[in-house]
Amino acid sequence: MYLIRYAFCLLALCIVATCTYGQQNYPKSLLWRISGKGLQHPSYLFGTIHLTDKRLFKLGDSVFNAIESTEGFAMEVNPDEMGAWYINKAINEAEGAPLNELLDENDFKKYSTALAKKFKKPAAEITTRDIVAEKNKWMADYLEKGEMATFLDAYLYNIARRQGKWVGGVEDITDQTGLLDDLVDKTDIDMLLANDTSIIKRSANNMVERMINMYVNQDLTGIESITANQSAEYNDLLLIRRNVKMARRIDSLTALRTMFIAVGAAHLPGDSGVIHLLRASGFTVEPVYASQKIDAASYTFKEVKLPWTESEDKQGLYKVSMPGNAIDLKLFGFIDVKFVFDIFTLSNYCTMSVVNPRSNVNKDSMLQELAQRMFHTTGKIPAKNVSNGGIEGKEYIHTLMGQKIRMQAFLYDNIAYVAFMNAVKKEMLTSEDAERFFKSFTITKKQLVAEGDQAFTDSVMGISVITPAKLTYNKKLSVDSDGWHISAFAGVDMLNGRYVMLFSKDIYPGHYLSSDSTIQQGLVRSLASQYPHLKVDSLSVQGYNAIMLKGANAEQPGIYMQALSVILNNRNVVLLVISDSAQMQQRETRKIFSSLRIIAPAALPWKVYTTGDSLFSARVPGPFRTWYSESNSYSYSFDTTTASSYYIMPDTLGKYTWFKNDSLFWENTASRFKGVNKLISKTSIRYNGQPALELLTKEEAAYKRMRLILHDDKVMQVMVIGDSNFVHSYNATEFLNSFRINTSQQQPDFITKSKTTLLLQDLSSPDSATRVDAAYSLMSIEFCKEDVSQLNEALFKQYDTLEGMLDHNYVNMRLGMKLAALKDPSTISYIKEKYASLTGLNDDQRNTALATLAAFKTGESYNTLARLIDQYGAPKKEIDYQCIQSFNDSLALTVTIFNTLQKLAKDSAHCMQVAETINNLRDSGYINKVQLAPLQNDYIVNAKKLLPAVKKEEVTPWHINELLKLTASFNTTAGNAVLKSYLAVKDLYIKREAVIQLIKNKQQVPAGELLKLAADRQMRSYFYRSLKELKKTAMFPKQYATQPAFAEAAVHEIAADDYDVKKISFLTKKTAAYKGKTYTFYLYRVMLEDDEPAGYLGIAGGYKPGSVSLETAIDLSGVNWEATYSASKVNTQFKSFLKRMENAYEPE
Repeated sequence: MYLIRYAFCLLALCIVATCTYGQQNYPKSLLWRISGKGLQHPSYLFGTIHLTDKRLFKLGDSVFNAIESTEGFAMEVNPDEMGAWYINKAINEAEGAPLNELLDENDFKKYSTALAKKFKKPAAEITTRDIVAEKNKWMADYLEKGEMATFLDAYLYNIARRQGKWVGGVEDITDQTGLLDDLVDKTDIDMLLANDTSIIKRSANNMVERMINMYVNQDLTGIESITANQSAEYNDLLLIRRNVKMARRIDSLTALRTMFIAVGAAHLPGDSGVIHLLRASGFTVEPVYASQKIDAASYTFKEVKLPWTESEDKQGLYKVSMPGNAIDLKLFGFIDVKFVFDIFTLSNYCTMSVVNPRSNVNKDSMLQELAQRMFHTTGKIPAKNVSNGGIEGKEYIHTLMGQKIRMQAFLYDNIAYVAFMNAVKKEMLTSEDAERFFKSFTITKKQLVAEGDQAFTDSVMGISVITPAKLTYNKKLSVDSDGWHISAFAGVDMLNGRYVMLFSKDIYPGHYLSSDSTIQQGLVRSLASQYPHLKVDSLSVQGYNAIMLKGANAEQPGIYMQALSVILNNRNVVLLVISDSAQMQQRETRKIFSSLRIIAPAALPWKVYTTGDSLFSARVPGPFRTWYSESNSYSYSFDTTTASSYYIMPDTLGKYTWFKNDSLFWENTASRFKGVNKLISKTSIRYNGQPALELLTKEEAAYKRMRLILHDDKVMQVMVIGDSNFVHSYNATEFLNSFRINTSQQQPDFITKSKTTLLLQDLSSPDSATRVDAAYSLMSIEFCKEDVSQLNEALFKQYDTLEGMLDHNYVNMRLGMKLAALKDPSTISYIKEKYASLTGLNDDQRNTALATLAAFKTGESYNTLARLIDQYGAPKKEIDYQCIQSFNDSLALTVTIFNTLQKLAKDSAHCMQVAETINNLRDSGYINKVQLAPLQNDYIVNAKKLLPAVKKEEVTPWHINELLKLTASFNTTAGNAVLKSYLAVKDLYIKREAVIQLIKNKQQVPAGELLKLAADRQMRSYFYRSLKELKKTAMFPKQYATQPAFAEAAVHEIAADDYDVKKISFLTKKTAAYKGKTYTFYLYRVMLEDDEPAGYLGIAGGYKPGSVSLETAIDLSGVNWEATYSASKVNTQFKSFLKRMENAYEPE
């Protein structure tokens, strides 16, 4: 099954499966006459095969007669269109799709190691281009060794062309593009990784032989049957969708002229084949038989001479002749290219002229570098000397991705001239056509002249600039990416070798730019990969924040870049110039940047629009759009001239929301916005006679001017966001003033109507969702004195356990904290009355009672708490941490109930929690050792009692550590013995606490225990710092007291802070400069659980060079999360990381 599929992948456009529901026998003919459906004269359909084997070229005389009798010829794709598309793809998208995007995570992990070994690069860098090239090596060999110059349908196309026929394609090139990527899957990889890789060639050749035999026998039935087992998805991709389109196109083509249609033979048969589809649409399709077979070499005809066409590039810099009409292409959005694909010889002809931005450069070195970039290699490429009208150049012959390429390159003035030819057959590179092409390539030596100042103005972008090159829209560089719409304009100053580019990055509608620095940092990062040592200065352009960047290209020495990046409200404008150092210093270059002006945007006609739900209306620059999310939605209108949006955001208040009066509501509302952003101003206003609020806040660089309007249970947030000038502009004010609510108010008292009764009812609702909603609302509701009576009655009720809440008395605790905040004496009285009855199933409510009293933080509440514990006892479970937290926050009150706390310490259930408070009282001077001495036995006994539970990891480390600290403070034989017993626990945080306390008490600690702590990467630095505080670093194990060990620990701590670390591998030790000083760094590969298999680059440092100190001279440690680890890019990623650490967007 695989071998069938594999061979058909390689012959993807003709030898492929067809989906059949009932196979039928076809006559032995590949040529079919199309008639009927109003056709005055017949057209013909012929099945071809994309191979060059000579046996295929013995065709029936009926084929040649049909071509002669028709007016036009169409193969699957127009060769000119196909050639232009592939040359664009080859240069602009040379890498293909990353393999880890096509395979699922498990498959990628399975193959990554073997693939990396085979292709000699990290698996994350392997693309479908690599896979396709590897598996198609045999195909390139096959075509090169084929006896004929081209494959069959191309041969027939050439015959028709030479007879003066109309020629074209049945399909668009887009119908076939992407097939190679789509057809790469793990079966291809399995075959590539097989031990005997020659099986690919043997199996594929066997399949080709079988197909050739079927084709020579005109066996459509066999061609159909051989692939009947292919999947429906596979057939749909390669055939069915294309067959339907082919049939429709054939209908259209034959209506215009009589046609000879040549498509892959596998497209003809089957219920979804072209023959059946044409018949189904009303045509008569019948086989045509031949009287004899004619060898292609013997076929003669009256030929219409096809002259070579001379063309000149747009600037008049060179002339060239090619075997056809040259197609003009623009590569990378800059380089004008002339291109012809000669399908008859499977050859491409291409010429271009490229402005060289480097003036003082060795010509031979520059041409060698150009060839290396062309051929994707770093190795030196052999060259021979050539001449073009007295201009000396170089010729290179090389192979790239199985294609043989011959290239001639010349450098004259500032221009590099390139002519190249690539072909399947190597002999074509030295053929008569090749020599004619290269000899015709003539450099005109045209004298370049300055274009003069070119003014560029864009009222939408809001800028004007003067440059020495005319700026035109650059489609290639204009993209939509990561929330930005990027428009690019570019031009070339040919005389001086300057490239000028202008980018306008507009944020997507409905979004806004909150931070200038984030955008500027992003630009710095994107340029740093090519220009690693950027100099960045902050400046202002007409009051707008900007940065100027300057740098040298690391990959192409001698090329320099300067860029000015300006933030215009919600738009980022970047002006960029590339040239050599000499030109960068020229007045003309400085003039480009100094000429940049911010101009007023074009005015759009504003009018009143209504939102899609008809609820709101306002005067805005365009129709309202709606943004949806799971939690909310809002309406906005987008102004293209400023890249800014005007927002209407209704916020539904919780059903339990209420305030005693309007003033409290608006005060609370303003505070909520103040908590998120910096509050600049607050103004009370009126809307329809009702109180409303206008706020001006600031989020980093973005100002938010908003009006908050209350309507029933909704707060309408009507808002503009941008720089200060924008939010105070006439248009912004007009929008805010024009806002209207189109529905009448139904609940005018919603905000002041108490919801206490409703809330308490819902806490006991039989509906779990209602209970959860009510419980979470307790956190945000502000109760008042009038609510105390109801809250008291609700305090000790039993509430069903709520999903997602660990504490079954969560609701009770929240009610208690609310009551404590109100500090009403009746609550203390209520707790006194009820405490004794809180037993059995209600015992845990004693925790609620005690936590509520502790949170009151009054003398009366603490006295009551102590009397209740002394008289009726504490809860059976440990004292709730809410209570302990209140004790720790009110030590002056807590010390008054010290004797009660000591009674609790006798119980192991409460001892750990009480120990924390006792430690705080002691450390704060409220109690002393003398007071504690008589009580030490209680803590020592309980510490010993809790050890089994600690070993089972049933106890929180933090709580037990507080008990160990208190036990150690007594420094007794019994206490130290207990501490030593804790050395046996697995938890390293508890072990560390026991070790440190023993060292404090000058007790011996086994070296093995010290080693365990030092060996753990997460614990290593923490343990060392603890010893340093005791001035006992000499006790730290020597084998881990090294810079590499601490560097590894630093990287691990950072990575483990948010992720589960799988493995950390040392890479190298490096010395690098940071802000003018030299430091030593350690580099690691960090691999995480359930994450990118390539991992990430970890950096630890910087250490003082030559120092053995375990501590960094400056802490720059981190993980480069910006990109996955790549062995070939370690230096680049390291430099980029350091540059980001320098906060390069700030002035140096």
